Amino acid sequence: MNETFLKFSAPFIKSSKETFKLMMHTEVTMHSPKLKTDTVSTGDITAIIGMNGSVENTEGPKDFKGVLAISFPEPIYVKLAGRMLGEEYSEYTADISDVGAELANIILGAAKPGLSALGIKLDMTSPSTVRGKHHEISFPRGSTIVETTMSCDLGDFFLDICYQDLKLK
Repeated sequence: MNETFLKFSAPFIKSSKETFKLMMHTEVTMHSPKLKTDTVSTGDITAIIGMNGSVENTEGPKDFKGVLAISFPEPIYVKLAGRMLGEEYSEYTADISDVGAELANIILGAAKPGLSALGIKLDMTSPSTVRGKHHEISFPRGSTIVETTMSCDLGDFFLDICYQDLKLK
């Protein structure tokens, strides 16, 4: 991975670990990131939130778009949603359908100060959750998609960070 990705992803990694520890009472371990070459979700349920804004660098401000997507196998999503809501669920229901979107919103919101320190001014779109095997995720054209496997006591899930070419300070 290049230095830009490492700088850009650090606030997301930090906020993901803090959010899962606080909201779901679980420690998250991040594994080596890899470039994702397709737009097919790795999990069954994906929380997606878009990012729009600008990045300030030595060339001046440049428009920026990106996406944060967190993709879960359905059984893990159900258990994590139950922890977040303080309930126990054995299957996916309408009651937990928005948990992923809220989770993405919290993680991106908590990452904003770290991104701001890199010269990235960011607005967030409304988050959404998509459910279904092998669903497509709409990433901005000309962007790099990096997928990191995340592990907790319930199993593995996936963090996709998509960004356009960023020339950070």
